[in-house]
Amino acid sequence: MEELAALATAGVTTVFGLVVSDLWEQTKARNWRLFRRRGSDTPADGDAGQDTGRDAERAVAELEAAGREVATARAAGDEATAAAIEERWRERLLRTLRDDPAAVTELQEIVAAFGTPGTVAYVDGGVNHGPVFQGSSVHGDINVYVPQPPAPRPRPDQVPALTAAFVNRTADLSELDRWFGPPAPSASGAPPPVGIGVLHGPPGVGKTATAWHWAAGTRERYPDGQLYVDFAALRGQSGGDVSEAVAMCLRGLGVLDTYMPASLQERAALFRTRTADRRLLVVLDDVGDPAQVRSLVPKGPGSAVLVTSTSALGELALDGARILAPDLRARLRAGEEE
Repeated sequence: MEELAALATAGVTTVFGLVVSDLWEQTKARNWRLFRRRGSDTPADGDAGQDTGRDAERAVAELEAAGREVATARAAGDEATAAAIEERWRERLLRTLRDDPAAVTELQEIVAAFGTPGTVAYVDGGVNHGPVFQGSSVHGDINVYVPQPPAPRPRPDQVPALTAAFVNRTADLSELDRWFGPPAPSASGAPPPVGIGVLHGPPGVGKTATAWHWAAGTRERYPDGQLYVDFAALRGQSGGDVSEAVAMCLRGLGVLDTYMPASLQERAALFRTRTADRRLLVVLDDVGDPAQVRSLVPKGPGSAVLVTSTSALGELALDGARILAPDLRARLRAGEEE
């Protein structure tokens, strides 16, 4: 029974972690079937042994409420309340595991897919899974598999190098520095926001060159790397350009195609998760629609998105974006020199 108790603990920890993550909307449909089993609890409405849609909705609501309550308690330093909630759900889940062998396999799959590797020990089919094993006797051969330490996460540096001479953009570069410079300290201690800037104007005014040149001088400001997407190369994919752009950025962050989500919504959620603890610069070239930008805004505090476009993309101003027209500035400077 110790193995089941460990599995129940791992299951509660895993699912409560999912509840407060971007992946919950995609995973909750899988998890409620297990957690709505009540073990020795009395089924509601006299539907003993039957699954109902109302049971499913109730289980999802209870899971979400409990997971968020645990997260809130821990954020407030109230470990006792968080531990009490987890223990209540662990006992509830343990009753289910004891009564239903199929639930054991189901929960093992959830922990394997979404749990933290190397932190849980349980036995399945005579094989011990986990970092610790204790037994009175061992019969037969022993095979020990030691996992390799995780490779350092990649630091993408994808913005192309500027190969032509770059002159007369001092004011534009200074404006970008002002937009994305170190934020003033917040009295509330809130993390710095993610900045969005748009360079817009007709072809040939130097939008791309300005973005590349500015990015080359800000590597230290964005220590976790720089991602780059040229939407001109993705044009004409019947709406798939945004999804493929997100996939390109995920690959730059180390996600293999084997684990690449299929839908744009899932890719965007994974992108937010992968960038939550990174300070990145994302340069998006030749953007034609605000939707192409919104799916690629990183979550990490202090990150930035620099966009070039032939249109002003005014809708992004509602998201806090700042708009700069390099061609207009050039004409104004030329007028001052005359």
